[in-house]
Amino acid sequence: MKLWASLSCAVFLVVAIIGYGLHGGNCQNPGFIGAGTTVYKIDSQGEVHLLLAYERGRGWTSFGGGPKPLTEADSQCESPRQTAVRETLEESRLLLDEALLHSAVKDAKSYANATEKGDYITFVIAVNDDLDLSAYDRVKLPNDPGYYETSGVAWVPLKHIRKQGRNVATPNGEPLWSVFHQQFEAMLTAKPEPYWFENTP
Repeated sequence: MKLWASLSCAVFLVVAIIGYGLHGGNCQNPGFIGAGTTVYKIDSQGEVHLLLAYERGRGWTSFGGGPKPLTEADSQCESPRQTAVRETLEESRLLLDEALLHSAVKDAKSYANATEKGDYITFVIAVNDDLDLSAYDRVKLPNDPGYYETSGVAWVPLKHIRKQGRNVATPNGEPLWSVFHQQFEAMLTAKPEPYWFENTP
């Protein structure tokens, strides 16, 4: 049983490293493998909903990826907060405001998922309930492949994720990405739900 658990953990870490590493640039020794955000809201009934994006070939997931150089001519890497903001802007197709993200990430609670290549850091941030998701499909995007990694966004109730797991109901019927789901469950194991999901702004 212990051997099986160790093998399963090793496979998960390799998948996480490959999956998140493909999103990043060519930084030298960034000190972390990647960073992102888990964006949530609390509706009028007090229920928590996660804002997830759909990535073809993976499934529904939170926003995130690997660090990139600060400039094309510089090998100095982004910080975890800078990576999280950039990846969230790209994968939400500018649905979330950059200034809001910088402010929210600065004060956010975070969870570091350890891998042999470094930590993947998730910042948990709240947004208002009036976010217009239809803007995702209307925005004029920059000529940057980072903005085309996702093809949809949706609010997914947290209680449904906890009950149904990866196979929670989604707009296109596709499951949650296994790497995201395992990391998310690890975060909730480390600290209970009320610690992560408090009142929205």
